[in-house]
Amino acid sequence: MDKIPALGGARGIFEIFVPGTFLLLNLSAAIYLWPFTFDPVSDKLTAMFANTSASLVATITLGYLLGVVLRLLRCEVPDRLSAGFLRLTNPQTYGGETAKNRWAYERFPFTERLNDVCRELMPSNVLKFYEAVWKKRSSRHFFNLCKLVVASEDPKAAEEVYSAEALCRHISGMFYALAASMVAMISVNIAIWVSRGTPSFVLTFVVLVYFVAIIVILSNFRFMRLKEVDTVFAASYRNRDKIAYALQANTTEIEGKTDGAAERAPREEERPTQAVERTESANSAVPPLTF
Repeated sequence: MDKIPALGGARGIFEIFVPGTFLLLNLSAAIYLWPFTFDPVSDKLTAMFANTSASLVATITLGYLLGVVLRLLRCEVPDRLSAGFLRLTNPQTYGGETAKNRWAYERFPFTERLNDVCRELMPSNVLKFYEAVWKKRSSRHFFNLCKLVVASEDPKAAEEVYSAEALCRHISGMFYALAASMVAMISVNIAIWVSRGTPSFVLTFVVLVYFVAIIVILSNFRFMRLKEVDTVFAASYRNRDKIAYALQANTTEIEGKTDGAAERAPREEERPTQAVERTESANSAVPPLTF
């Protein structure tokens, strides 16, 4: 799930192309409006944007390139900034960390916060699954393993996981693009102020719009990451037999079931004896683990 999405797919458009194109347009505008830019450079930019074919090729190639660079930047930075912003602005976070505001202090994948949710809001079977499988494996590696298992075993749940992840990646890319664009526009506006004695009203308005957009992202990005974790956890619980089988464990401690291999139903063309032999061989090949 961490591979670079293709340009032709929906994830490639929203995660890569849109943030990259947004940043490309802002950088191009900054170069064009820079008061100390040489005239030949401005003329070439004007000629390129006047040519539809050239501008389309440049937008696709350079926009995708910048989008890939933004995609490689981790979501951890906007996530931590969002958590810090919420600790300053959300009254629920005042007074230090508690069980009710742990979501604003803990780091991804928010295992302790998930523990509180399972204990207070979820049925006992969900809590058993959390304690047997998730509690002792609080790491990004296990989180990614769960996503891979869900993607390979449950296409419908995988779509929900992909959607939650894609939205976080898109907002993260837009956060970086907005921050870089705001810095570029502020620099241009300062240069215009120095050269002409007055700043540009249009650029000032654009900077304010970008600043408001960044504030909105910081106010909501941590909740989007929490939603992503909740979606992966719910999909993992739905496919708990497959998760346990991937961990070479049985699900007896989770719900009193046997492991995933034993749960598989025999094919219609198989005789009952063949199904028993397949189940016994699978159980003997995968020794159970104790959680």
